Amino acid sequence: METLVVKPPRKPKRPRRPQIDSNSAAPPALSEGADADALWMSLRQGARNVAGVTWQIAVTAHLAIEAHAGERDFTRIVPEGYEDIDCLTSSGSRVLLQVKEKGAGAGTMPASEVADVLAHAAKAGRYVDVRSIVLVTDGELGSGLSFTEWDETLSTPSTARDGLIELLISRDIDPQLANRLVAQTHLVRLPWNLRASSELLLRTSSGIHPSVATLVVSELYAQLHAAAAEQRSRPRANAVAIAPGDIDTLIEQIQSTVDVAGLDAAVAAGVCGSADFITDSGVRPDQFYLGVDGAPGHIAADLDVLRPREMTLMVEAAQDQRCALVVGPSGCGKSVLLWRAARDAVLGSRIVRVRRVRSDEDVSLLIRHVQLARPTVQSPVIVVADNLGRPHMEHWPDVVSGLRELPGVILFGACRAEDFHPRLARGAAQIVRPMLDDQTAQRIAQRLNTAGLPSAMASAEAFQRCEGHLMEYLALLLKGQRLQLILSEQAAGLREPGRELQRRAARLITGAHSLGFALPVETIKAAFAPSVSAEDLSDALRVLRGEHLIVLDGDTWRGLHELRSRTLTEQLHDAPPPSFGETLAEVARIVTTSEASWLLRRTAERFPRSAPYVAGALAEHLRRSPNLDAATLAELLEGAERADNLIYARACLRVFTAELPEGWSIDTAASFAYAIKRQGTLAEANDANSRVIRLALSPLVRAMPERSEEVLVELSSALNANNIAELAQNAGLVDVVRLLEALAGTVPLEQTQIEQVHRHFSLPSNRAEAAYWARLTEALFHLLPRDTAATALGSIEHRANIVAKAERWAFAIAMEDDVPHVSILQASEIETISDSLSWEPDEHPNADTLEAIAIALSNRIASACPDAPAVGVRTYSPSGRPFMADGYEPARRLISSTVRAERTGVRRNVGFCAALRRLAAAETWTELLTEEARLGAELLALAAEAPYRLKTTDNVRRRSEWATKVDAVQRQANMLQPEPPALDDGLPLRMRRQTHAKDSQIPPRRHLRTPPLHLALSSATLRGRRWQKL
Repeated sequence: METLVVKPPRKPKRPRRPQIDSNSAAPPALSEGADADALWMSLRQGARNVAGVTWQIAVTAHLAIEAHAGERDFTRIVPEGYEDIDCLTSSGSRVLLQVKEKGAGAGTMPASEVADVLAHAAKAGRYVDVRSIVLVTDGELGSGLSFTEWDETLSTPSTARDGLIELLISRDIDPQLANRLVAQTHLVRLPWNLRASSELLLRTSSGIHPSVATLVVSELYAQLHAAAAEQRSRPRANAVAIAPGDIDTLIEQIQSTVDVAGLDAAVAAGVCGSADFITDSGVRPDQFYLGVDGAPGHIAADLDVLRPREMTLMVEAAQDQRCALVVGPSGCGKSVLLWRAARDAVLGSRIVRVRRVRSDEDVSLLIRHVQLARPTVQSPVIVVADNLGRPHMEHWPDVVSGLRELPGVILFGACRAEDFHPRLARGAAQIVRPMLDDQTAQRIAQRLNTAGLPSAMASAEAFQRCEGHLMEYLALLLKGQRLQLILSEQAAGLREPGRELQRRAARLITGAHSLGFALPVETIKAAFAPSVSAEDLSDALRVLRGEHLIVLDGDTWRGLHELRSRTLTEQLHDAPPPSFGETLAEVARIVTTSEASWLLRRTAERFPRSAPYVAGALAEHLRRSPNLDAATLAELLEGAERADNLIYARACLRVFTAELPEGWSIDTAASFAYAIKRQGTLAEANDANSRVIRLALSPLVRAMPERSEEVLVELSSALNANNIAELAQNAGLVDVVRLLEALAGTVPLEQTQIEQVHRHFSLPSNRAEAAYWARLTEALFHLLPRDTAATALGSIEHRANIVAKAERWAFAIAMEDDVPHVSILQASEIETISDSLSWEPDEHPNADTLEAIAIALSNRIASACPDAPAVGVRTYSPSGRPFMADGYEPARRLISSTVRAERTGVRRNVGFCAALRRLAAAETWTELLTEEARLGAELLALAAEAPYRLKTTDNVRRRSEWATKVDAVQRQANMLQPEPPALDDGLPLRMRRQTHAKDSQIPPRRHLRTPPLHLALSSATLRGRRWQKL
């Protein structure tokens, strides 16, 4: 049983008893005199506080019923006697029972506490004939002890028994007495909530009506409660006791005074019934966790996992308001929590299970049934109703009004969030909203593992992603079976006539949220205006929020959880029209253009078939929005290029998986293969390395499909040369450069327009301005015929001179066969040099200032002069000689145009590799780390063999097999999926923090993330290949 945080009241500790005389080897002769009477009176302290010892009363009642049924040889049962319970047998001897409630069954009783119980019982053994000592607990036993139950004692030798004897001896008990005490001890376990078992035994052994048995147990509780309290003033000779015959008297009294027919009326009419917490439901654990409606039988089978926070609230509600209502979305565990609380929140209570209250007659029958059950504070009645808010529970508020003021009546209910109405909380009910916590999540994962259900990810990872929702947590662990079932019911409800507005709003909001977007209130209003009034829309959104389909997060609407939104969206589009693509197109039309760029990219990643719909909607939007600014348009076009990257990467993923050459990782192969296929890299290179790479990748490159720029082309089709020229005239240099590079030549400009754009901007006066000016020139150059570049943009020397003048350390420029050579002076101070443009990933700073200046300047000149055969930069010391270090010139660069890749191709290569890695990434860290652990185990085994396989005298066959295994591990390591993408913190935040280029810049991964394994793999692979050659 799981740990219960909320514990029933415990009996206060008894006053310290005097120690037993250690010189007494055996109990003295029986005495009926003053000593026994004094001992009796000294033990009344427990009786003064017995009102809180409810489990002790329940155990006492259960023993009395067992004696009445003939299962125990007890003729009289004395509550609060020499021990918690004294039972006199037919032979006149006594059985002393000590009752220890341990945290509602969740605690453990160590041997030291058992020893305390026996030491206490030994004192009574000096005055009365003790046949046996019984320790009754609802918890577990520690220190290796095991329960003996009633048929055996601790007489069998064992290590735990010897330890218990030693503990008694340490408490000044004579060894012989310690052995005798242990030998006559029974260790018995009873369930914490005994009432149902007591009632079942009474009605089966006596053949009485179940309602009569319930009332007899209630009356027995009341009498024992009073008897235990009265015991404090009674002398030993006149102690209050219960005999088995007293049970018969109670049965006769109840049967003669109770209207059994009246009690049966509500049951016979189907209004209510009992809650069976004894009979196992028969549902297997794996079936339960895959999804069933909670019922008492599941609690009886101990299938549920205790939720401490929620149980605390239910217990507090039972004590204070006497009315609690569990409210939450479908699948959050409401019903199971309800029935667990009904059984455990109030010990000794009777449960009435409400099946329907559809009419006033049902209300009357239920109220009369509860009244006839005679609820009292000592024996309360808990009225439990699940599925409130449904038609068959329509009159529950009337039941609350009729029962609320009856003492001893507690009301527990549960309803789905979509069925909640304030009138269900009538009577100041405590509202309990279940939320998953880390501790409960871990226990659920343990139960799933025990049930044999394989988890798709580790508990910690699933809990981090589920945002406190139980259904989402289980869906992440179990691949969503339960989530699909529950949300299909909610989707079916939205298809009902009259819910068209709610259905459209749900599609829009959950569709956007399935891609990580929340829609502002004003945006949603604009989407429905003018055909839908703000008031009608507000009502529809309120209903959807009540059904836990959407939530209001500040001033934006979104789904409850992205996984739930994605699942519900699929079900709301299972019978088009509209298709999911059409819904996303509608979302694209109402979000901002900046958001639309990310929407387009996300659509291509998760729902590539819907990308054309979104691109078409955005192109239509562009045609209607001529006043778009350059920066926003550039961001939209960047998103389109990344969408094309993702679509192409998805088309290539299967090829890479099937054709990846041995020894290559997908990361490494992707960059080379794309460069060969799309950029012509290595096509004419004849060095050995280039030939090896081309040969290794040729099957992969041939199998790669052709790339399509359909998304970017679709968007740019809405633009024309006049649009771009006008935007360039009205925007700053930074935004124009970004726009022209994002267009990538898809919108051609006239030469006159190119010249106007180029002349529009002032010449640069510093490095930053020169970097942007050079990139502007480069972008415009690729829009021109080669023979017109000098006319439109100026000569190579002219452009090189403009860029060089902006460099503070440059002092001369010379031309040689159209190759600009710039001379710069050795810098006299340390500087941080970076030419990264604002939307690009930050460059790693070069610690060598002189080298960084030379590299940055040569890159600027190369950008401004794409038509130059080469670009040279050389650094001179103040003496006028070339700057040298260790015999070479570190700050000299000569860049040939043949080694400079075209910028758009490089950017798309980077974006393609990032997209491929994202699509190939493991879904969960659990999946990835599990595979790494498996490879690590294989590596350790191979490493253990290594000393033997590396011997020159080793068997050739064994060495070859070992080397083959090493290569196999290397191949598997190369095929390891990349790390899962970081959890999204919400696209609006991402957009404020990142551009598309920065988001595509993923740091390179290692084959194994654990350094020792990485080194072992590299070493083992090297050795394997070496000995394979031998």
